[in-house]
Amino acid sequence: MEAIMNHRKVLPRNPVPTFAERLCRNLGFLLLPLFYLGSLAVARAADYEFTLLEGRDSKVCKAYLARLNQTKFQDAPFCDRPENSSVPGFTGLNRVALAPSAAFQLFPSVASLLRPAVEVSGWSLEAAKKELGTSILAWEYEPKVDIENNGSSRTLMLWRGNRETYGIESSDFACGYWDRRTAQLAFILDASQSQVDVSATKHVFWRALPAIYGKSKEYSTELPVGQHMGVFEFEGLYYFDTFYDNDGWGDYQNKRRRDTDLANTLAVFIHEHGKTRKVCELAQSYPIDN
Repeated sequence: MEAIMNHRKVLPRNPVPTFAERLCRNLGFLLLPLFYLGSLAVARAADYEFTLLEGRDSKVCKAYLARLNQTKFQDAPFCDRPENSSVPGFTGLNRVALAPSAAFQLFPSVASLLRPAVEVSGWSLEAAKKELGTSILAWEYEPKVDIENNGSSRTLMLWRGNRETYGIESSDFACGYWDRRTAQLAFILDASQSQVDVSATKHVFWRALPAIYGKSKEYSTELPVGQHMGVFEFEGLYYFDTFYDNDGWGDYQNKRRRDTDLANTLAVFIHEHGKTRKVCELAQSYPIDN
């Protein structure tokens, strides 16, 4: 994961721009905010359309497809899939925002799981109060959810953060801003409720095999199934979903690393009988005008 967060592309050095190029660039900076606001208004007034890629014979997949296509998204679907119980079979889950004191306790274990070398010495209760609801969105579910589908409910937390210092990503841009994707990940808490249960979290939400990389495939890294997670309940069973990324790490099996459509692929998983398996995949289109 640290390799993902620290990856940077090296761009070729551009020649000195001409006066005409500088003029066009400056005009562009003036017009881009207006263009962005206009496109944002269109996106918020539009629906997203999903189609099933895998799982056409699955009841939950067909129902989830209907739910997604009936959902009015306030943000891009890769940022979050909001609660929606309008389709029969779904139970709306109750999200409870994390209190600053809980976020203060939990962030070090969240950060150390994703970025082992991250510096958290500046993290404080005051920082938690300031960042929650702005650069950090974090919540639990009440009542608790049985994400392992074994009859034992656990405290499940979802955390989305987008700042270099206190988020789980290395950007100051919020999710959806200029198509920016901010990681939203699920964590199972331990009995103390003050730390992440690393073993349980990885067992449910992380890939079964490490991703291999390097010129001679000499390196490996553990990764979550995806970085844009959500949770839902259907007919008494709990599922989680995630969008993939075009980041070179591929899907939950570390495959399709060069698939250009992967970023628009939403995969649904269930953890039961001690194992996580994929149930279906859906493709998301760009917004369509109402």
